[in-house]
This record gives sequence, C-alpha cells and structure tokens, in this order.
Amino acid sequence: MRWLFCCAVVSAIAVLPSHAEEQKRLVITKNWYHLDGKDLEDFTIYRKFTVDTSANMPPRNLLQLYCSKNDKTSHLTVFVPYKFDLPEIYGQQKIEKKRYAFFVTDRNGRTYNFNLYAEVDQNQLYFDYNSEQQDKFEKLLTAHQVILYLHDQNIPMQWLQIDDVRTWPSIGDNKIKLDFDTWTNEILHRVGFKTSVLTTKELYHVCPEIGAAN
Repeated sequence: MRWLFCCAVVSAIAVLPSHAEEQKRLVITKNWYHLDGKDLEDFTIYRKFTVDTSANMPPRNLLQLYCSKNDKTSHLTVFVPYKFDLPEIYGQQKIEKKRYAFFVTDRNGRTYNFNLYAEVDQNQLYFDYNSEQQDKFEKLLTAHQVILYLHDQNIPMQWLQIDDVRTWPSIGDNKIKLDFDTWTNEILHRVGFKTSVLTTKELYHVCPEIGAAN
C-alpha cells in the first residue's frame, strides 16, 4: 500500500506570470526539500516543487522521494498534472506495472533514453528503487530536463530546472527578484513549514539505500 502526502502550497498570494517559452514545460526546483514533521513511520520524504506557468498555478509537489528507514523499498512518486487525465487515457484508475519512456538531459548537456516501470494510481506514478532500475533512477534524480512520455512514445510531460532570477509573486509587501528555489523556500516558510534544503549529492548522504549506489 502506498502512502501519499501531497503538499500543495495554496495561499492568498499572486501567482506567476506566464512565460511563453515554458508554457509546455514545468519548472522544477534544483534542490530537494524536507518538511519537518511530514515524514512517515517507514520513510523520510524529500520533495521537489513546481509551478505550472501555463496554468498560472501556485507551487505544488512534482516529485516526492520516499527514502526507506528500514527494509521497505525506497521509491519516487511523480505527481502528474490533472490536465493529463491518466484514468481517461488508460481506461482504468490503477495499473500494477506500466513501462514509461524517458528522455533526460543532465547539467552538462548529455542526453539519455531509458525506460522505467511504475505502479499507477490515478494521477500518481510510483517508481521503485531496485537493482533493475537503480542506474536509470539515478539519471532521473540528477536530470536538468526531463521528458516523460505518458503513453508509449506519446503525450510528453516535461519539466526543467531554471537558473535565472525573476520577479516571482509577492513576498510581503514588495516584489523581489529571486531564483526559483529561494522563492519556493520563502513560500514554504510563509505558510508555516520548517524546511531543510538538500542538493542531490547531500540527499545521497541522508538516504543510505540510494546513496550507496552513488
């Protein structure tokens, strides 16, 4: 049984202006976020957040890494936006095992094509970290840009990290220019979360099962 905690950050703040070059892609934080008090008994949870600029939505989870505290399997959850209606696309709410094709680009511009298998539950995809998938799993965790094909080689869902500084929605009374990670962390603090921010390299140190292979 999968345990799900989806932290949508919803508050009375302005939302992002639309950027035409990103309307078909989701921006994503470079770092991973741990929210104090939001772990499960068997898992420590690390998150990456996104904003869908084309839909002008507030920040929400895109990826959640469930790092095992015991002998349970660590896994990555991808929250697929509801504009992709997976139950309608697949004709069913749940699928025990489905293959997904990925095209990823790393920070150095190297590209990789690979497949990963996931359990499907409505619009959530659960990718297990195991010996068959660990090398590809690591490429996904460290990717700068990702295309996930939701149905064979069709229906691409894309996300990417961005480095530029922008005027994001208001924090307090003034609009200020921040990078996306700093803005996300500020919003999380504003709505009451205590956070720890980790790079992927730091994540490997606190998630022994995944870190052992990297």
